[in-house]
Amino acid sequence: MSTSFTQVFGGTTIYPSDVSYLALALTSDIVLEWPLEATTGNNVVARIIDITPTGPYTIALPDAMSVGVGQTILFNNLGPDTITIDNAVGNAILSIGAGEQWQAYLISNTTVGGVWRTFRYGAATAQAQAAALAGAGLVADGSELAQNYEVIDFSITPYSLTAPDRARVFVWGGGLGTLNLPTAVAAGDGWFVQVRNGGQGDLTIDPAGTELINAASTLRLQPGDSAVVVSDGVQWYTIGLGQQAVFAFDYTSIAVTGGTYTLAGSELNRIAYKFTGTLASNANIVVPATVQQYWVNNATTGAFTLGVKTASGTATLVAQGATAILYCDGTDIISATTSSAFVGTVPISQGGTGAVNAPSALTNLGGTGIGTSVFTASTTAAARSAIAAAASGANSDITSITGLTTALTVAQGGTGSTTAAGARSNLSAAQSGSNADITALTASGGVQVGAPTGGAQGTGTINATGLFINGVGVGTGSGSVTSVAMTVPSFLSVTGSPVTTSGTLAVSLSGTALPVANGGTGQTTYTDGQLLIGNSTGNTLTKATLTAGSGISITNSAGGITITSTAGGGTVTSVAASGGTTGLSFTGSPITTSGTLTLGGTLAIANGGTGATSASGARLNLGAAGSGANSDITSLSGLTTALSIGQGGTGATSAAAALSSLGAYPASNPSGFTSNTGTVTSVNGSGGTTGLTLSGGPITSSGTLTLGGTLAVANGGTGATSAAAALTSLGAYPASNPNGYTSNTGTVTSVGGTGSANGLSLSGTVTSSGNLTLSGSVTSVASGATIDGVTIGYRNIPRSTTSGTAVVGDVGKVIAVSAGITIPNSTFAAGDAISIYNDSGSSITITAGVSTLRLAGTTTTGNRTLAARGMATVWFNSATEAIISGAGVS
Repeated sequence: MSTSFTQVFGGTTIYPSDVSYLALALTSDIVLEWPLEATTGNNVVARIIDITPTGPYTIALPDAMSVGVGQTILFNNLGPDTITIDNAVGNAILSIGAGEQWQAYLISNTTVGGVWRTFRYGAATAQAQAAALAGAGLVADGSELAQNYEVIDFSITPYSLTAPDRARVFVWGGGLGTLNLPTAVAAGDGWFVQVRNGGQGDLTIDPAGTELINAASTLRLQPGDSAVVVSDGVQWYTIGLGQQAVFAFDYTSIAVTGGTYTLAGSELNRIAYKFTGTLASNANIVVPATVQQYWVNNATTGAFTLGVKTASGTATLVAQGATAILYCDGTDIISATTSSAFVGTVPISQGGTGAVNAPSALTNLGGTGIGTSVFTASTTAAARSAIAAAASGANSDITSITGLTTALTVAQGGTGSTTAAGARSNLSAAQSGSNADITALTASGGVQVGAPTGGAQGTGTINATGLFINGVGVGTGSGSVTSVAMTVPSFLSVTGSPVTTSGTLAVSLSGTALPVANGGTGQTTYTDGQLLIGNSTGNTLTKATLTAGSGISITNSAGGITITSTAGGGTVTSVAASGGTTGLSFTGSPITTSGTLTLGGTLAIANGGTGATSASGARLNLGAAGSGANSDITSLSGLTTALSIGQGGTGATSAAAALSSLGAYPASNPSGFTSNTGTVTSVNGSGGTTGLTLSGGPITSSGTLTLGGTLAVANGGTGATSAAAALTSLGAYPASNPNGYTSNTGTVTSVGGTGSANGLSLSGTVTSSGNLTLSGSVTSVASGATIDGVTIGYRNIPRSTTSGTAVVGDVGKVIAVSAGITIPNSTFAAGDAISIYNDSGSSITITAGVSTLRLAGTTTTGNRTLAARGMATVWFNSATEAIISGAGVS
C-alpha cells in the first residue's frame, strides 16, 4: 500500500487522521477502518481509493459515529467486476460498475450506518443509485431496490411512534402496554407500521387526540395478535389484523398444593384446565388480565378452596369435584355458567303443564274446583273445609245443628230438655233476674251476705245494689277477668306480664337508648370528647368529635376538650429574594427549608449606589475625582486662583512671575547668564572607571577629543580586545565548544546505547561509525501529551463513572450513568469532547449548566433527554457552548 505520509517513528505505523490515497487489491469482502483505529497493514479509509477487484466483492465502511460529517471518499473501480459499498450496518450505498468513479460523503453520523450521499464522475448518462433511492421499507440490493422492514423490539410503555418509524416492524415484549401513534395528519396518507404483540399482556394501540383506529378510540392486540396499521392522513386503519385462535380447544392438567399459582409459559391459553393435588391451603390460580375463556375442573382434595383470578382481581371459586366455565373480561374472572331462571312454559304434550303457576297447571291437567282445593290443602282441616266435612270426635267444625230433633243429654254437653225450665231443672240452675228459683244464700269463701257496713263494703257482700268484692263494687254486671298483660316501648321492659290469676306488673328501663322522638338522645355510650350534633335530616342527634383545622390542636379527655393553637403565626414554606432593578442580586433563593440569602451585585446610582465595584469606577460613574494625588483630574479649567508652589503650582499667573517664583531661568537662558556671550578657554575629557579614555585634551583653542580603551564588564562591555579574551572575561564557551571541553578534538572509540522508556528501547554499540538501534512500540504517552498542539487521545474509549456533574477528567471518555448529569459552564476547553451512556432502563435528563447546549443540526438549545440505553456525544465549541448529538437524544 502506498502511503501519503511519512513513518517518522519506525516500527508500528501511527496513521494520520486523514489518509490521502489507498491502492486496494480486492480479493474478498473486507471491512475498512478509520485511520486512527487502524494498525499497520490494515485497510484504512482514504480520500481516494483505487480498487482492483478479482470478483464481485463488497467493501463495508466503518462506524459512521466515529467520525464527523463531511467525511468524503472517492472510489475508482479499476477492475472488470461490479463491486458494492455497504454502510456499517450492511445496507448498500453504492454499486460501482467496471471503470466507474463514485464519490460518497457523510451528511449524518447520528447512527452507526450514518447517512451517505453519492454521485458519479464522468457519466455521459445519469445513473440512479439504488441506495440513493432507498427509503423507508426499501433497501439497496446491489443496483436494485428490495423491500426491507426494520424490526424494533420494545418493552417500554408507553412507546410513542414518530414519522421516521415508517415501514418498521414493532414487536412488543412486555406485559400490559400502550403504543402511541403519531397524528395521522403529520404522518400523512399511506404512512404505515407493522405491529405484533409478542408479550404476555394486551398491547393497546392509541391514536393521537380524537383520532380513531378502525372507527374506535383504541385497538387492543392480545398476545400473538398482529396487524399492519395504516394512515389515510385523517384516521387509522388495520390491514390483515391477525388474531390468535383462542377458541381452538386445548387441555392441560396442573397439580397444585395451595397458595398462589400463576399460569406461565405453555400453561397459558390452554382453554381447559384440570387442577389436581391435595390442598394444604386455599389455592388461587392467577391468569393474565386479557380476554380469554377457561374451562376449569377442580379435581383437588383437602378441606380448602380453589379460585381463579387475575393479579388484581377477586377470585371466582370452583367447588371441589365441580366443573365451571369461566371467562376473563380483561379485569375480572366471571362465571359463564350462572344464568337466569327459565321464563317460558313447557306444554303438556312435552311433559309440562302449559302454565306458569300451580292453579293454572292444575286446571290444565283437568283438576276440578273441589278436587284442586283438596289437592292443594296443606292440613286436614283445610281438606275437610274444601268438601264441607266436619272432623270426627270432639271438634269445632260443627257450628250449628239445625236439623237436630232430639235434645242432647247433659252427658253430651246439652240440657236434656227442650224447654228452658226443664233445662234449668236438669242443670240445677236458677233463673236470672228476679226469680223464685234461689231459695237461700250461704256465706262461704270470703263472701258475706247482708247489707254493706259503715259505708264501706266488707270482705264481700251481695245486696240489692250489686256485688262487692274486697270493698270494690263491681256493679250489677257479671263475668270473670282471666288475663291482664302490658306492653311497653323498647326502652322499657315489663315483668310479670300477663297476670292470669294474681300478681304484679313491674316496669323498668330496658337498657335501650331513649329515642330522640321520645325526648332522649338515642345514645347509650360515648368516647372522650364526643358531642351530640343535631341533624335536620330525620331530626336525629349524631355523636362526633371536633375536627382540628389548620394551626389547631384538639385534645379529648374524660369529660373535657382542650383546643389550642399550633399555628405560631403560620408556616413559611418558601422565601425568595430579588434585587429588582437596583443592580443587586441574591443567591441561595428560594429557601424552602433552611439556608442563607446572600446579597451580591452592584447597587445602581439610581438606588443610591455607585454602579461600580472599585473606587476608580465609582468616581468615574459619579463624575468625581479621587482625594490626594490622583489622575482623575485631567483639567482645572475653572481654577481662578493660581496653585501655590506647595500645591505643585507656580504661585503666579504669568510666565515671568512663575519663573521668578520658582527661581528658574527661561529656556533661552537656561544658565541664567545675565549675558549669553563669552569664550571657552579649555575643554578636557575623562572615561572615569568605565575602562574608556579620552585623548587629545585639554583643548584650549580647537581640536578633537578621541575615545579609546576597553569598556569594562561592569559597564556593559567585555573588558577584552579579543573574542577569546572576551569569552574568558565573561566565563563563557564558544559555540563550537558549548560544553567547555578543554580539547574539542580526538577520536570516538565507542558509543553504546541502552535503556528503555514507554515501550521504546535503545541498543547497540558503535566503535567507529554506524547507528544505534531504537526499537519497540510506544506503550504509553504522558497524560496531556500533544502532537502539533493537539492533545493525544485514547486508542480505546475509557469508561468513566462520574455522577452528578461532568469533570475535565472525563474528556475523551464515556460517562456511564443511570441518573441525570449536568454539563458545567466554563469547565471544558474548545475542542474537548465527552460521551454519555444511559446505563438504565428509563430516560434521564442532561442538564445544560453550560451557557449554551445546542442539539446538533437544529437551533434548539437547553436541557436534553437521553433515552434508555441511549448514547450521546458532547463536543465543546468553546468553554460556554457545547453541541450534543447521538442515538436517543431528544
